[in-house]
Amino acid sequence: MLTFLLFLYFCLFAQAFYIKTELLRDTAQIHYESIVDTVLGQHNEKLLLELSQAIKDPHHLYEALKPEAELLLGSEPMQVCVAQMPGMIANQIHEQSSLVYNQIYPILKRRWLTADNDYHQMISQSVSDEVVEDLSDSLELLNMDITDDIIDTLRDFDMIGNIKRSLLNCQSTFSNTVISTLWSTAVEKKETKSLLDSYKARLISDLQSQLYSRVYELASSIYQDTI
Repeated sequence: MLTFLLFLYFCLFAQAFYIKTELLRDTAQIHYESIVDTVLGQHNEKLLLELSQAIKDPHHLYEALKPEAELLLGSEPMQVCVAQMPGMIANQIHEQSSLVYNQIYPILKRRWLTADNDYHQMISQSVSDEVVEDLSDSLELLNMDITDDIIDTLRDFDMIGNIKRSLLNCQSTFSNTVISTLWSTAVEKKETKSLLDSYKARLISDLQSQLYSRVYELASSIYQDTI
């Protein structure tokens, strides 16, 4: 009977500990997913809005995206392929966002394994009003590792390379004799910075800044879920 009671106690304790462990990681997952969703959403919406405005006028679309296509291809792009670029870009934005968002849980599962015990002990033993501040300090390095993993996932997704490959496929599909003249007005070539490079650089910088700077918010959420 005593053995059974000890076994039952152990099972209940293990279950409670497991729930608490999952709770902290779930709280962290919600925190990181919220930031990623917000930042990616803002930058994606801005770029897609620019494309949706440009696509209304074929002349403007060509003027806006031909320089980008030339940078990617290193040669004169076909008009029909430039016309397909908004769809190519939109598809890559969707794939990029899905990849980064879906990698948050695996990253946390890998990084959060040894952290929970320390944070539970710190919170349970603390009687100070500065417990959230202390917890934030303890989370700093872990947050940096998680942030770096998320940023690496975003950086490693070759959005620009994928769009270049789509353009090359388009170029090989259509021959010069098949292309219809979609725009009759000649477009003056302008020196321009890569639209996609600028988008990706701003996105990475903003997301990294948000993830690094909001560790106190994460600490506060974890503390609230443990009291």
